[in-house]
Amino acid sequence: MSDILLATKLYIPPLHSTLISRPHLVRRLNDGIFQGHRLTLISAPAGYGKSTLLSEWASQIGIPVAWLSLEKGDSAPARFWSYFVSALQSIPSLQRAGIGESMLPSLQSPHSPPMEMLLAHLLNDLYQLKERVVLVLDDLHAITENQIQQDLVFLIDHLPQSASGLHLVVASRMDPPWPLARWRVRAELNELRPADLRFSSAETAQFLNQVLRLRLSSQDIAALQNRTEGWIAGLQMAALSMQGRLKAQGSQGVSYFIETFTGSNRFILDYLMEEVISQQPAEIRDFLHQTSILEQLTAPLCDALLGRQDSQAILDQVEQANLFLIPLDDERQWYRYHHLFVELLHKRLKHTRPDHIVELHQRASEWYAENNFLAEAISHALEAGDVLRVNEFVSGNALAMVEHAELLDVLQHFEELSEGQICSKPWLCVAYAWVKAYVDPSGGVERILKHAEQAMTGVENTVERQHLASHLDAVRAYVAWVKGESDLALKFTHTALENLPEDDWITRSHLMNIEGLALQYLDDLPAAVHSFEAAVSAGQRTERLYESFQAYANLAFVKILQGRLHQAFSLCQQVLSLMEASGKVTERLPVLAYAHANKCLVHLEWNEVELAIACARQGIALAEGWKQADTLHYTLTCLSKALCAAGELEEAFIVNHRAMQLAVKVSSWFIRLSTYNEIWFHLVKGEVPLAAEKFQEIVPLIEESLKGGGTFLVIKVSLLNAQGDFSGVLEALAEPIKELEQWGKYWTLLNLLPFQAVALHALGREDEALDVIRHCLALAEPEGYVRIFVDRGAPMFRLLKIALTKGIQTAYIDRLLPAFELPATPRAPAAPVLSRPQSKHQAAPLIEPLSERELQVLRWLDSALTSEEIAGELFVSVNTIRTHIRNIYTKLDVHGRIEAIQKAKDFHLI
Repeated sequence: MSDILLATKLYIPPLHSTLISRPHLVRRLNDGIFQGHRLTLISAPAGYGKSTLLSEWASQIGIPVAWLSLEKGDSAPARFWSYFVSALQSIPSLQRAGIGESMLPSLQSPHSPPMEMLLAHLLNDLYQLKERVVLVLDDLHAITENQIQQDLVFLIDHLPQSASGLHLVVASRMDPPWPLARWRVRAELNELRPADLRFSSAETAQFLNQVLRLRLSSQDIAALQNRTEGWIAGLQMAALSMQGRLKAQGSQGVSYFIETFTGSNRFILDYLMEEVISQQPAEIRDFLHQTSILEQLTAPLCDALLGRQDSQAILDQVEQANLFLIPLDDERQWYRYHHLFVELLHKRLKHTRPDHIVELHQRASEWYAENNFLAEAISHALEAGDVLRVNEFVSGNALAMVEHAELLDVLQHFEELSEGQICSKPWLCVAYAWVKAYVDPSGGVERILKHAEQAMTGVENTVERQHLASHLDAVRAYVAWVKGESDLALKFTHTALENLPEDDWITRSHLMNIEGLALQYLDDLPAAVHSFEAAVSAGQRTERLYESFQAYANLAFVKILQGRLHQAFSLCQQVLSLMEASGKVTERLPVLAYAHANKCLVHLEWNEVELAIACARQGIALAEGWKQADTLHYTLTCLSKALCAAGELEEAFIVNHRAMQLAVKVSSWFIRLSTYNEIWFHLVKGEVPLAAEKFQEIVPLIEESLKGGGTFLVIKVSLLNAQGDFSGVLEALAEPIKELEQWGKYWTLLNLLPFQAVALHALGREDEALDVIRHCLALAEPEGYVRIFVDRGAPMFRLLKIALTKGIQTAYIDRLLPAFELPATPRAPAAPVLSRPQSKHQAAPLIEPLSERELQVLRWLDSALTSEEIAGELFVSVNTIRTHIRNIYTKLDVHGRIEAIQKAKDFHLI
């Protein structure tokens, strides 16, 4: 079932016969276009006439206008940007120019490029425009996804301030989370606020007496104006009520209404709604209330919802009665209610027939599913609290919840149900436990499992009871693994497998994945490979992609640990190719985040830093929508490493800090992983005391079994090397080096051998150092390792140069040396931490002068802007900025941004 975009959302609302022309506001909107602003924002509460004003303006502006009406279901990034581009392409000249043409298929691709890259292509398209065009985003407040808001900021920041190109107009009930103050200062923002939109006394009089012909006295008009404060929706509903009273009671009824029209807006609104609705025939009232659950209405949908055949006639009648029904197309096939009106209708429905709402949402879900509107079908099923129906859409069993691209939303809908409602049905309770474990493993999963166990006692079928028990143990196994309790995870895994029915291949694959992860944590890599291969085999027995993809991705990471980079990369590519071959090009399985993140790690080892960053961002984009704790943490960790390799230390710290905030909510194991990154960042910045302090904090928290290998040992030796304790490096590596090679843990081995070689060389044991380098190069060359050498800096560069003169792996070394980006003439050995001159007068001359562009970039580095923001300010790509930054670091002979700024100040460059 594919997801279909609704063309009606791109329709500019027509002008209504009751329109009050507002030329002063039209002029204000024109100012935004012709004075070169990038953005016009209309921010005001519901009922202030935002959409109506924009509709009037669009009919007069005389330049192409595109329109996009937004709803809460558009908060998925791929869906939002698909609509965004489709709206732009509704302008014929933009469609002919191919604006955004390459972006739509990428958005639907499971391995879509990072959104920033897609937006860069779109901006490049827009820069080619020779005309001014407008895109209206109506009801932006419906978009709750923070990533979309950030991407919109990026887009707006890079729109041209010129007479041609795109001008964005946004209508929202609240201010978007954007840097509005900055845009105001730069004269990039045009704004309309509630005070601007309120009806004046003259407009109120025109509306009531000339348009609606109520013939009110100036005193009555003034009273309504004061009591509504020019609030247009309140005036509209007051007018409807007065029209009814005028027909029934004459002018005395209207006067009495005005006299008794008091209270706050909220109570006035409730009163007016009762007045308006009560004057409608019972059939119309019932139709309005029941269809209020819909964001958009069409006759066939209403027929299915209400079990009738004449909904089109009812819709015609409602529209003719001016009951806040807005047509969305010229053929009058699709409509929506005024937002304020539908909110009040729905409130009334909840009061009068709360028991009927679930059934209505279920009927709507069925109709949308039958007509291939997948997003709407799932939305109504969730609104109904019908998790079983959602299960059916995503595949039909309890584990299907973990595949859903909006896992947090699913959890929120679960938690809106009562525990009694969930736990009275064991399988529903199991599904709840899986979702809770994936999103918030430390947030009370065991309590849910206890409820499920209680519910199981009512299951008479022994086989089904054992099946349920296997799922409960599987959840416990996963939670134990996330907490770093791998022995316990293995225990629960084996118990779950004993109770699992033979034909439940989905859960079997899932359990073998957990078993493999636990074995990997315990450093039993061959056994982990066996478990992941079994998970792949079991997953292939199902019709689903998730389990096999998860196993392939996990297997790829083990291959990285075994030093087999090409195999790891091939497995990741295989996952992505299988996804594409499946034909599910519109489905972005969150599990693909692992494949992208693992590709990031391989690209890093190959020193393909920009590709690594791009892969990590793709992984994060998928993980963000999923909100599974360990996936999001892993992808963030990979990105922080890639950013560090690119020299973006500040951004790397920020990303790692976010991972740490997530880790605190998961387990001490995840905290350790983020702390390792933090220590490494301190070392790269030359902050050795801080790194040592942080290292000492975590040593007591680590089991003895983990101190002899893996990441802990790499970090420990890195710290000893930075402290100049080369004897300590050799002592720490004496035994582990032998064991790592014996057990095939080549990633750790290859990260440690360069430290051993550098330490030997620093202690004057050159022959031994060259023997180690020879061995390291022989192991590393087949897989193309680069960063293990580059990260050792100038000491490794000098050692490789010596090895080159000895004829050791000359072809490989020739490929490695340019990656160092160091001066051609080796300097005297230096301590790992570069010391600054005691005074500016003692500073050694630069290796090479900085170019004008590099000096410009250097000045921007001495600010709070990220590389992406600097690129935006200079109107160049991020890759170009990063190239300049690397050149600056090389010429200044520094390792990071902070050191570059300090040294630049020492040389009076900034």
